[in-house]
Amino acid sequence: TELNVVSGQCGYSIVQLSVVEQAGLRYVRESGAGLRVREDLTMDGAADAHGVAWTSKTIIKHHDDVSESERKCGDLVGRTAKPGDSVSVHFIAQSVATKVELLNTRELLQQPFELRMGRAFVVPELEQAVKSMMVGETARFIFRKEIMPQFAQLATVLRRSRRFAAESACGSESGHSCCAHALKNDKESEALRDALGSDLALELELVKVEAGGTFDRQSWELSWSEKVQAVLDHKIAGNTAVGRKEYADAARQYEIAIGLLESLRLATKTEELDESVGVGTALEEHVPLLLNYTLCMLKLSNFSSAVEHATSVLRIDPTNTKALFRRGQAHLERGRDIDLALADLDRAHELQPENSAIKHLLHKCKRVVARAAAEDRQRFAGMFGS
Repeated sequence: TELNVVSGQCGYSIVQLSVVEQAGLRYVRESGAGLRVREDLTMDGAADAHGVAWTSKTIIKHHDDVSESERKCGDLVGRTAKPGDSVSVHFIAQSVATKVELLNTRELLQQPFELRMGRAFVVPELEQAVKSMMVGETARFIFRKEIMPQFAQLATVLRRSRRFAAESACGSESGHSCCAHALKNDKESEALRDALGSDLALELELVKVEAGGTFDRQSWELSWSEKVQAVLDHKIAGNTAVGRKEYADAARQYEIAIGLLESLRLATKTEELDESVGVGTALEEHVPLLLNYTLCMLKLSNFSSAVEHATSVLRIDPTNTKALFRRGQAHLERGRDIDLALADLDRAHELQPENSAIKHLLHKCKRVVARAAAEDRQRFAGMFGS
């Protein structure tokens, strides 16, 4: 049914009202001059039988309103997602009861959240909502409180990922920043707990849909043999980037490879893997990858992360001179724990006494220690002198 009406308190405008009833659902769409397209969905008590997970849907921005400059996916604008597709969405989640914002992917991830359609997703209701949308559309959904435990699980996983990135980015002068991250995490966890008995409001923007087979798969989508090959490929890509002195790109490549190796290592503990897959060969790359990542962290002045990853190598191989050298360098460069730097470099020198780079850095470290001792003597002399 379509009906033209005249309305508006601040002047009159022509509004087109469309009402569609289908399968127990009632869609109402209004459009007109000066009014963004809005589509409201309400459902009766039997609507659950049709697989609808939300109690209401309001379209804030319709795909027809997307300008040419906003079209991120060419012919796929206006396309709905299908099983096997990869979708990119932004969403803002809010507790209906407390009105507290629980998750904002723009702030948390600083990029769209990727979802594979038709997979066993932790929040299947979110996938159902995405299926009702078209690319370029923004809509607000209200979900029943029963989905909150699954949503809390998703939010926790995403925040852990954010926290790992934040902690690895904390350098020697940013301890206060890490503490701020920890405090924020505590508040966010408390907000999630408070919202568990509340309905969930979710504002979703469907940014992009990529058809199955046209996008790079995530690590959990790869077979064991594909993961092994991906480890080697990412290591080569990282080495190439280091050769170009593109250390940030190299670090990303090594980080992906290390993550893949971790999943392979865990798999060897829980299941039998065919030796022909080459897992053993891939696992031998663990120490070289950690060392390469440590080098990138040094070049990027991320000394705390360099110490962390060099220490990971030394847990595996306590006599690894590269790890001792690079951890000592990181301690020295960040200007604290000079005694730890001296201990690492002394040990590296014992293992490789003819290594000129180790000798040079050890000499520099000893000069720093001697200068600090002289400054301390001078300071104490001033304090206690007559």
